[in-house]
Amino acid sequence: MKIIHLTFDLDNDFFEKSFSQNRNLNNKWDGFRIGVPKIFEIINKFEKKYNTKIKSTWFVRIDKDIEDEFGDACYFLKKFIEIHETDNVEIGWHPHIYKKNSKTKFENNDKFIIDEMDYIYNKIVGIRSNIKSFRMGGMYMSNKILNFLQEKSFKIDSSSFPGRCREDDIFSFDWINSIDKPYYPSKKNIKISSQNINDNFKLLEIPLSTIKVKANYDKIYFDRYLDLSFHNKLISKKIEKYISENDYITIIYHPCCILDGIYANHELINFGSSNFKNNLKIIFNTLIKNRLNFNFQNLSEFSI
Repeated sequence: MKIIHLTFDLDNDFFEKSFSQNRNLNNKWDGFRIGVPKIFEIINKFEKKYNTKIKSTWFVRIDKDIEDEFGDACYFLKKFIEIHETDNVEIGWHPHIYKKNSKTKFENNDKFIIDEMDYIYNKIVGIRSNIKSFRMGGMYMSNKILNFLQEKSFKIDSSSFPGRCREDDIFSFDWINSIDKPYYPSKKNIKISSQNINDNFKLLEIPLSTIKVKANYDKIYFDRYLDLSFHNKLISKKIEKYISENDYITIIYHPCCILDGIYANHELINFGSSNFKNNLKIIFNTLIKNRLNFNFQNLSEFSI
């Protein structure tokens, strides 16, 4: 059985800084306003075409930055619940926590992060007390943060990016030598699982699936997460191979990528609905061609 997790990060239209040069700042949440309904429309058509239920997990921005911009940290949570929530849709928490006086550099100070998470969590539970899945913006994670999530009864973290490490003017994370399949993280080293279950967190880590991709501007192949916004010509064979070799597939997509006109000639990301549909077709065609049983699950449904 192939377990497929289709996940979406509800970031603004400039989650990648290179996009902003072609966009009007006043429209920076078009991915939420226009892109999300487009995606649901496509998913509904695929459900009918392939006669299957496609469950998905949507990681919603709920953080201090949203509070500063909209006057309510839960602004998008409330909007998403009102418009898009169904039995097939899981809502997860996706905070972006930046360093003080910065809107681009992700924080890596545990105390600062946990203080802000605690502040925001108390607002979330007033609206939705049963959010069980979490993905940290910027993919930073630590023992202390996992412990906080476990204490708040979260069941799933999906921040892991196996094989990658970045320390630059935006990111600060290290997932080198981390497990590339779902696992219960060790309290001593969150990249691995201890043989002694008492030494592990009870919260399950579900890593993003990674494939080796080389854009035209790359000198070598990089481990990148399996993102349905990547040019179909770059990843179609990679998707087929990954599905044939792995039982768990965790996919990511940012809703702004369904929109035309953000960045016309990006060499890695292909904006617009056609590319998203083509990559989704590759997944279904691979499953059907190889007569594989499959199930699209919400993250919090999964267990090992």
